[in-house]
Amino acid sequence: REAIDFVEKNAAERDPIVFAIGYAGSHFSHYAEVPVIVPETFAEFKARVDEGREVWCLISAWLPELRPEQESVELYAEEPEHVLIYDYVTNSFQRAAQYPARYPTYVYRSPAILQPGT
Repeated sequence: REAIDFVEKNAAERDPIVFAIGYAGSHFSHYAEVPVIVPETFAEFKARVDEGREVWCLISAWLPELRPEQESVELYAEEPEHVLIYDYVTNSFQRAAQYPARYPTYVYRSPAILQPGT
């Protein structure tokens, strides 16, 4: 709840694009007033990002991060398309908040959109 509240209070736009990935990603929509999208493919995600609107991404219960050392990597693997999204977000977006818990939640926001000539 705190993560989606953070996004809704800090979004510069009235209707930002909000994505969620990770094992618990689909649960954010229960608490949100804005639509929360759980993309199926990287292409779907990237097409929305390329619209030029403010974009937020919530990552919660990311399985590779939760994997106990003795457990199989395959057992704690995420969908390959979500791994592409994760890599893009963690390399291109800014981490805006982190909520530690049994299943940590990370809030990322797209970098500021530059206006032509800036």
